Amino acid sequence: MHLILEDVYIYWSYIVILILFFGTSNAIVSFFKRKFFKPFHLRLFLFGLIFSYIQIFIGLTLYLISPKFNLWYEFSIIKVIKNKEARFFLLEYPLTNLLMVFLITVGWSLSQFTVDSRKKFLRIGIFYGLGFIILIYRTLKLNSI
Repeated sequence: MHLILEDVYIYWSYIVILILFFGTSNAIVSFFKRKFFKPFHLRLFLFGLIFSYIQIFIGLTLYLISPKFNLWYEFSIIKVIKNKEARFFLLEYPLTNLLMVFLITVGWSLSQFTVDSRKKFLRIGIFYGLGFIILIYRTLKLNSI
């Protein structure tokens, strides 16, 4: 069960990377070309938000059923912080996931409060871009460990 969920999570991360890349690049291009905010843009950015929430749900489920979660019981908090691998999987990885989803949610929420299309694209471009950068950083760091 754990291995199947891990594979689903990895592939889902790549889907979220693609959606966030297209969403961020679309927002930046639309901002500079002074385009109007259309239903296509709404759907694209909403898909990014929904898919990132599904990813965090899969990630938290995987975190709780993972054998690495038992390291919390074996180590004290100081040993977890000193151990590079345990610190990454028990602290850094879930916190970067939460930060990514938080930034995407803030970008979506701020864009809903404005009427001006340029401001919507700017806010979504900035916050979705930050979430995208965090996701890329986390994925690259995971591959290096």
